[in-house]
Amino acid sequence: MPSYDMLPTFFEPRSFDQVVDFVVNPLLALMAFLRAGYGHGRLIAVVNPCSLLNQEDLIREIVNTYHDNYLMIIPIINDECTDALNVLSKVYAQYRVVNYDPSNPLNSLQDALGIANSRGIIVIRISVNSLGKYVYSIVDEYCDNCGDCLRTNCPAINLSKKPVIDTKACVGCGICQLVCLRGAIVRVKIS
Repeated sequence: MPSYDMLPTFFEPRSFDQVVDFVVNPLLALMAFLRAGYGHGRLIAVVNPCSLLNQEDLIREIVNTYHDNYLMIIPIINDECTDALNVLSKVYAQYRVVNYDPSNPLNSLQDALGIANSRGIIVIRISVNSLGKYVYSIVDEYCDNCGDCLRTNCPAINLSKKPVIDTKACVGCGICQLVCLRGAIVRVKIS
């Protein structure tokens, strides 16, 4: 379940379960916090690129704010909604494009760390051609039903008694493995 606790935190989140989740338009939430002068930690928004197409004024306002502690992450899967990059360019937003390799997720995102430690916009390109070489599976013995993998809203992860990954629906992006702090999700090569 998402947390709606708006009390400020006095530390930078070190793990996925310490992040406050919002089930709203992340751009509107980001702008609301910036307008309110929020100063209790970094603001991170993961934004669907297709939602940027109709939000030019809002993006311009976010980019032109003097708040220096926000990060906007825009994942683009298989060149879907690449017109979002045109919107970013039109409002003179500075952004960095990172190519994501699901076979080596931590190293492929290493390039983003410079921006991730400050204000900025990161566009993560995920090629479907690079996906699908691997799928992911949950090791029941290590899973304690924490729900971190379910928070990704991946259509391949379903809940019965414990989370189960449908290997036919899994595209092999590896995001579930990154958020699983228990080491219960493992990569399996497709034969």
